[in-house]
Amino acid sequence: MKKLLFVVLIVNLTSEFLFASAVNNIDEDPWLRTWLFVGPFDNYETAEKISDSLSSFTFDDIQLFASRKGELEAHIIKSKSPHGTHSIYQYYPEHNEKYIVGFCEILSKTSQSVYYNQLIHEWDEVSFFLDGRPIVSRSRDSFNWESTKIKAGKSIARIIVDIKPSGLNYFNGYLNKFQIGLFKNEFISKINGTVSHKGRPVGNAKIKINNLETFSRQVIADENGFYECLLINQDQYKSITITSEKDELKFYNTLKILKAGDSNKLDIKLDKYESEISASSINKRFIDEINKLGPFGNHNYLPIFLIRNVKIIKSNIINKKHISVIIKPNIGSSFKSICFNCVNTQVGNY
Repeated sequence: MKKLLFVVLIVNLTSEFLFASAVNNIDEDPWLRTWLFVGPFDNYETAEKISDSLSSFTFDDIQLFASRKGELEAHIIKSKSPHGTHSIYQYYPEHNEKYIVGFCEILSKTSQSVYYNQLIHEWDEVSFFLDGRPIVSRSRDSFNWESTKIKAGKSIARIIVDIKPSGLNYFNGYLNKFQIGLFKNEFISKINGTVSHKGRPVGNAKIKINNLETFSRQVIADENGFYECLLINQDQYKSITITSEKDELKFYNTLKILKAGDSNKLDIKLDKYESEISASSINKRFIDEINKLGPFGNHNYLPIFLIRNVKIIKSNIINKKHISVIIKPNIGSSFKSICFNCVNTQVGNY
């Protein structure tokens, strides 16, 4: 009986120890899921001071410190969401516009460069420290792609975040949550190339990249037309859409992302239309994908495509303003089209 009791006690103590360890292995998962959070603090300056003073403490000592301060609470929280989402205001429900500090260990087999990324709402702010080095300070940006070094073995990360549970009542899209990760190259896909028009580089062009559902990013080409976009490969999309514009010049294309670590080269050739397509590519799925790029308006114009070798076999004026036509390509079936407000214009007269 005594031997059985001894085994049970050992198992329980070991399980509690593992649960109490805020450890993240970025060789297996780039998202920092497990944290020891302590708070709340009335202002950022106090939170920063306490975070600095506790940076050399063990996790047990940090929890002991919090327990001796009646106004502080310590929680070890592991996120099980796909991308390590934390909504820590839930653990401090009576506190609004306060600050929480977090601590965790990070394991890495090798010493190498990594990219820091956070996904937050623009109302929120995050400060992140790695082995005492500030990586971002009170940042409200998402997809930071801050390059930094991580050593082999164990590193210590700290964060300072604000909690605003009352904000959830004012705006339906506000969730007061954050996602933080350190990404090695094997968790990243790269897209790069040059932007040009008639063989000449186009500098400072905007390149928008999205998967038509949940992902959207924008980068700006440099003065020589070179652009590069890094993607967190979350295996939630098989292809992405790339659009670009500069003045009246446009571009549209899709690119398949097969696996993490891919390097995808795509040179963007701007023209007065987004892309040249065949008439056979116009179908319901194509239209649905275009509609997902909306809503269209200022700074997000309807895309223009070029279809060659077609004939207008029938036309009809509607309401003295619009022209409805039936177009027949040299290969494939005919299809209907309409040109709005084009009567007595150059296009209408043609």
